[in-house]
Amino acid sequence: MSEISDNKRIAKNTLFLYARMLLIMLVGLFTVRVVLDILGADDYGIYNVVGGVVAMFSFLTNSMVSASQRYFAYYIGKKDSEKLRQYFVITCLCYLGIGLIVIILAETVGLWFVLNKLTIPEERMTAALVVYQCSIFSFVLRILVIPHQSFIIAKERMSIYAYISIVEAILQLLIVYLLIVIEMDHLALYGILHCFTGLIISVWYIIYCRYHFKETKLYKYYNKNQFVDLLSYSGWNLIGVLSGVCRSQGINILLNMFFMPAINAARAVAYQINSAVTTFANNFFSAVKPQITKQYAAGENAGMVNLVFRSSRFCYYILYFLALPILFEVPTILNLWLKDVPDYTVLFSRLVIINALIDSTALPIMTAIQATGRIRNYQIVTAGLLLLILPVSYVFLKLGYPPQSTMIVSICISAIAQLSRMFFAKQLLSIRIGAYFKEVLVPIGIVTILSFIPPFVLKSIMNNGYFEFFIVIGTSCLFVALIAFMLGMSQAERSYLISIVKKRIHKK
Repeated sequence: MSEISDNKRIAKNTLFLYARMLLIMLVGLFTVRVVLDILGADDYGIYNVVGGVVAMFSFLTNSMVSASQRYFAYYIGKKDSEKLRQYFVITCLCYLGIGLIVIILAETVGLWFVLNKLTIPEERMTAALVVYQCSIFSFVLRILVIPHQSFIIAKERMSIYAYISIVEAILQLLIVYLLIVIEMDHLALYGILHCFTGLIISVWYIIYCRYHFKETKLYKYYNKNQFVDLLSYSGWNLIGVLSGVCRSQGINILLNMFFMPAINAARAVAYQINSAVTTFANNFFSAVKPQITKQYAAGENAGMVNLVFRSSRFCYYILYFLALPILFEVPTILNLWLKDVPDYTVLFSRLVIINALIDSTALPIMTAIQATGRIRNYQIVTAGLLLLILPVSYVFLKLGYPPQSTMIVSICISAIAQLSRMFFAKQLLSIRIGAYFKEVLVPIGIVTILSFIPPFVLKSIMNNGYFEFFIVIGTSCLFVALIAFMLGMSQAERSYLISIVKKRIHKK
């Protein structure tokens, strides 16, 4: 498989994913504004923290996501259709079992936790329980559809996400409309409507796979060795996934135990901004990810390493292009976006984006390491470090530190975890740390520092206002793009981008 062909496929898939992302982002930002206004900060916080209790069980499923994507992409790279079909059936059986486990745990341990440990006003408990039951149903639906989503990603059919996004956007807007016109407890109604949305989208994914991929047609099959192989890989990956869940939903629940639900609302808004920004980089990487695994499976190690380095830089540049203007202008953005901005939202938004910038370079290395299948020691060390975020945050909150201390802890430990990933990349893939510094970290550092200075100077000398707002945003984007192009890319990458632009111009 030639590098030019891979680049074209990645570019095409990235385009579809960006179309999907733009639609979801615009609709999502609009609906958050309206929903927060309708529900109020407390109910919006309750919705997020109650749903977060159910989402805590995602460590059981997310560990399987990387496993299923890895095995699907691996056997696609090997061109072994029979093995691909077998592993799809085995994966579906695993998720069915996980779904049953989640229902049992959520209706026992999870329900007890909601009733006894969360800070929820007594008069809102009934509505919160409705949201909780709807969250369980939606979560189990997402579990059952994961093998189909993983298969679509492994097959690199990213266009389907753009089509489904149109339906998602319409349903999100319909939810907002129904919240306004239906006379019912808005918190409970919001949970019920989201439940129906999840059902429609899940059914669509399943129908698409059945119609387009013959390997996804279920049949009676079971192989103990393959089952154990899949669970063994997922078992070690479980540690990494658990650390991610603890850092997201665990911290959310922890904040609710020490503060009122309005803090959860502020954190939810901050993560909505973070999601809109990081989706750009994640969509680019979703198009790259299968290629890393396939190149490893095909024995193209040199090409894989180059792709890891290149995608690490590009993931960061794409994210930083959007993150820098938001870091400067998040107060104005929030005031334009929301009618009432919850306390701590500005600070939370900045800290979450800084954390996301650190994590952006981790995705390609993580995928390359997972492609080897030898992840036991990697997960024990790296995920073990990330697991410390929850207990360390608890200690700081117990000592009376403010809520933002949890995010500062996360930033520090995330940076340390990235160093451990570099060590394991050297051990498992013979990626030289010196080469990683030279090819990835040094260009990233140069782009970050040089592009930060001009908007920082302008922000310091100009008076606050809409003129300053647009000037700082424009300057931030311009300098990130220029410096990344001039100093953050190789000559070959610059030539490739120029050739793409020339082709587009000639087509017009």
